[in-house]
Amino acid sequence: MSVKDFDVVIKNSNLINPERQFTLIKNIGIKDGKIIAITREDIKGRKEIDAGSSVVCSGFIDIHAHVDGESYSAECMVKQGVTTSVGGNCGISPANTESFFDDLDTRGFILNQAMMVGHLSGLRRRVGADNPYIPATPQQIKDMVYLLERAFEQGAIGLSFSLAYAPGASFEEVMELSKIVAKYGRFIGIHLRYDGWKWMESINEFVQIARLTGVSLHISCFAYQAGMGIMEQVLKVLDKARQEGIDVTADSGMYEAFAAPIGTPVYDDDCFERWGCGYKNLIAVTGKYAGMRCNKEIFEELREKYKEDVVIMFACKRKDIYKALLWDYMMVSTDGAVGHPKPGCGHPQSAGTFPKFFQKMVKEKKMISLTEAVRKATLLPVQRLGLENKGRIKEGADADIVIFDLGKIKDKADYLGTGRPDAPPEGINYVIINGQVVVDNGEFKKGVLAGKTIRV
Repeated sequence: MSVKDFDVVIKNSNLINPERQFTLIKNIGIKDGKIIAITREDIKGRKEIDAGSSVVCSGFIDIHAHVDGESYSAECMVKQGVTTSVGGNCGISPANTESFFDDLDTRGFILNQAMMVGHLSGLRRRVGADNPYIPATPQQIKDMVYLLERAFEQGAIGLSFSLAYAPGASFEEVMELSKIVAKYGRFIGIHLRYDGWKWMESINEFVQIARLTGVSLHISCFAYQAGMGIMEQVLKVLDKARQEGIDVTADSGMYEAFAAPIGTPVYDDDCFERWGCGYKNLIAVTGKYAGMRCNKEIFEELREKYKEDVVIMFACKRKDIYKALLWDYMMVSTDGAVGHPKPGCGHPQSAGTFPKFFQKMVKEKKMISLTEAVRKATLLPVQRLGLENKGRIKEGADADIVIFDLGKIKDKADYLGTGRPDAPPEGINYVIINGQVVVDNGEFKKGVLAGKTIRV
């Protein structure tokens, strides 16, 4: 083959393939955004990358994030190795899926973007069910069913519920929408009605819905919902559900604090009791009090006057996070870009989740193998999403690839007031999206809009 036959060649690839459970030293040839060759032959390309001793695997698939077309958030994600982001989570999505995709295609985007339909903003608010504490009427439910079907026909990949944000949603409302999800063969991403110590009673609602409809369940940001000292018990609940034939998976981040806008029902009166925390466990990360810990006065002022400001709550136990990520069907996710943070603010999860996962669980603690870690960051999420050409290194697949140095990989992001929440990690050497090099020898290349919308 001549030089012109490949756009990019990765040589001496320490290739991790969790689908086949092996590691190979091979060369990878990329042409027109696709992986064309995986071979031991000495192939040539216009750009050649010598992977050396670095790990080569599919780009990371972030199944739970809030990038949703925001460029700076996408940049932070790409720097940590994410090539595909799933948005529209926690019940929050653009009102019109097709318009969102069309706009992103027109202006171009840094990474691949798939979208869920958000129950709260994508459905409820569009039919006039604006009060999150009041059940939708039968007519509003019918109207939501119609909008959901349209969104699926426009390419939405699933439906996201955050009943913590819409506690008034009735069982009937959730049931009727879940029937449509099952009909289209999609899945529901769930932030349960209650978290913390009330998690157990709220999971039964969705287990019952799955039994009745056959819908696939995916529990979002798992440690942020159940990482308050009850992890062993809740994982047993999920194991039991799977043994009964219910299709349930989950995703989790790597941090002890979760982020949410302070005006949401998440921070209603019983929240501190559920989490076993107090005002001092809250830090504002955007707005007037960014970087400050809350007290009663700040908390009440933010709840009344600055409802969109994002705060992070230190509610989770570190040991529970690791337990969660050891569960066989648990994927890695960032929950990143909550509130679309600007440079210098936000939650470190938006910049450091995947490097932290490999740094802590593989390199330092040796809790899981490298191959299993790659599976949780790539293959497992695309199997849930139903994407054949993402999350895999194989001939004919999309050329979304990350090359990282396991010996050097390190999360550098930190909480506001202690460090930079958006500090890029170390050890991510190359990121390739649809055949274009977006991170080149550790440097992010501004202006490369290599991403594509993912319509299913």
